[in-house]
Amino acid sequence: MASGNSLRVQQQADFARTLCHLILWAQQQGLTTTLGEVERPTILAELYSKMGKGIKDSQHCDRLAADLRLYLRGVYQEDTQAYARMGEQWKKLDKRARWGGDFAKPDGNHFEFIDEERV
Repeated sequence: MASGNSLRVQQQADFARTLCHLILWAQQQGLTTTLGEVERPTILAELYSKMGKGIKDSQHCDRLAADLRLYLRGVYQEDTQAYARMGEQWKKLDKRARWGGDFAKPDGNHFEFIDEERV
């Protein structure tokens, strides 16, 4: 049986590979994406939580989340709806995939894996 650390590394590898598939799919759709935040130190997650900009137990802290930046005609898109096609595609790629646009406080550019125990 795999140790907790090797399981986490495998989850991170799966997440990274799946994120690559999403980025390539977006390019095939004519969308321009770049990377935003991927890894977030715990102390920063705690600060963001206090500021109301995130949660303390962010999947970014486990390297299981990424914020992508979408550009349409060279303009960065901040509206969650602009990411809807990508969000729907993301959820089709893996049963662990969760899109921030579905959160109670939508975060359209956020793509993450949830822990396998929660699937």
